[in-house]
Amino acid sequence: MKNLIDQIISDNKHGSTVLFKQAVQYFLTIDEERFLLDIKRESKKLADHFYAMGLFQKLNAELQKIQSTKKLKSYLWQIQTHLYKNQDMINAMAVKAIYTNCTLLTISHSSLVREAVTAINKSGTLQKIFCLRSAPANEGEILVKELIDRGINAFLIEDEEHHGLIDETELLIMGCDLLSTTFFINKKGSKNLVEWTEKNNIPVWIVGDLLRFIPVFQARISKDSLFEQIPYSDNMKILCEKGLITQQEILDELMAIKARDEKGKN
Repeated sequence: MKNLIDQIISDNKHGSTVLFKQAVQYFLTIDEERFLLDIKRESKKLADHFYAMGLFQKLNAELQKIQSTKKLKSYLWQIQTHLYKNQDMINAMAVKAIYTNCTLLTISHSSLVREAVTAINKSGTLQKIFCLRSAPANEGEILVKELIDRGINAFLIEDEEHHGLIDETELLIMGCDLLSTTFFINKKGSKNLVEWTEKNNIPVWIVGDLLRFIPVFQARISKDSLFEQIPYSDNMKILCEKGLITQQEILDELMAIKARDEKGKN
């Protein structure tokens, strides 16, 4: 268990969804009751390390309450099923929202973005996509390769080169590691990119299912972290399993989830 969990923790090339799926799939292989405490301990270890990733925070909070391996596995199967269903719904919503050939811009390496872009391309409405290199981990290189391997017209650009793409960029599409009521968290560099889109009237899609919603995020992101908080703005929409929703709809939906969670605790 330790080796795989450590591998997940040391992986800075993949987004939170991929890492989360690896952890869930591994936990699902554990059958013996005596490993329940080990899973809880490793879940906490993941949550402590990935403190800016909503999926790991929510998983750990739920696993710590569970008292049997059978119930734990039932919860893990449920989460895994939701992840794949949500991706399918996000893909369908992305295709529905794009009507004409468009040029996209993205940052980092989000599997949700990758699959949504693939679906858009299959529908025939994607012209091309520019992917920032995303230093220092340079995970944008991996995303570009994956997209090109799928026959998508993808181009790798340096992190500051987006300034020259004002006339070409029709939409910024990016993943997110955590959604909260007034901000989201993503790879460092996202905030400057969003501010650039605001100045140039370029719409933004934040791609992420609501499983990563954390209503109260109290951790402080360190200055040397690879992640940062980005406030919601008027040019943003969240592409999630509920559809392509506006900023106000974001807040309404997230607050509704918060209310349901609090009601469930009482």
